[in-house]
Amino acid sequence: MKRLIYLISGVLAFVISGTLLSIPFNRWYTANFVRSDDDSNFLVSVLFLGIWPVFALIGGLLGHLLYRRSHVSKLKFNNHDKKGTQP
Repeated sequence: MKRLIYLISGVLAFVISGTLLSIPFNRWYTANFVRSDDDSNFLVSVLFLGIWPVFALIGGLLGHLLYRRSHVSKLKFNNHDKKGTQP
């Protein structure tokens, strides 16, 4: 359950940051290239099919790595305590 929380929070954080980082590109593209509904549909497809999945994968990977880092460090300290040695 804890891993799922790490993964979801990583995905949400990176999708939101990716959306915020894409705002300047969206404004530039809209001002220079959008002439019809087809052009704005292309912009939406770039956002949905290009930016969000990439940032979701990066966020999920980062959330997984943060989970492993916190979980593995706890396991190392617990193993040292069981053996009777100091960490």
